Amino acid sequence: MSAVFLQASEEDVDELIEFLGSAKLNVEEVQNQYDYYLIAKNQNGRLIGAAGLIPCGKYGLLRSCVFASSFPKEKIPFLIEHLLVSASMHKLESVYMATDKISSIQFFKSFGFTEAEIKQLPEEIKSSPHVEKLEKLENCQFMHRIL
Repeated sequence: MSAVFLQASEEDVDELIEFLGSAKLNVEEVQNQYDYYLIAKNQNGRLIGAAGLIPCGKYGLLRSCVFASSFPKEKIPFLIEHLLVSASMHKLESVYMATDKISSIQFFKSFGFTEAEIKQLPEEIKSSPHVEKLEKLENCQFMHRIL
């Protein structure tokens, strides 16, 4: 199955909210920050993947990576690369992320992310409500990439 990657537009907001909501993710910020999301659609125009950033000053926090079962898994790196390009186009200096999955650490290292301690995070990232929740997770590892 093929996938077309697009910057989310205002017309995509309702479908994006439904897609992320079906994965039980918080969708409060999507309405105002849809332009920080990349989406993947199949040949029928249905949303099959999405990845988003939360802008935190001059930094971005990677979150909301969701893929339908029909999403071609070999395209995940392509979506991540495009999200990093999008972050750069938004004039963000660095992208931060958190994971509690050991397998994800090596995956994101392949995109130039390095591990970071919570005390190394900029205040704009640390004060994000999302990071406050994430740091409470057991084995949560923060990572960052300078753009």
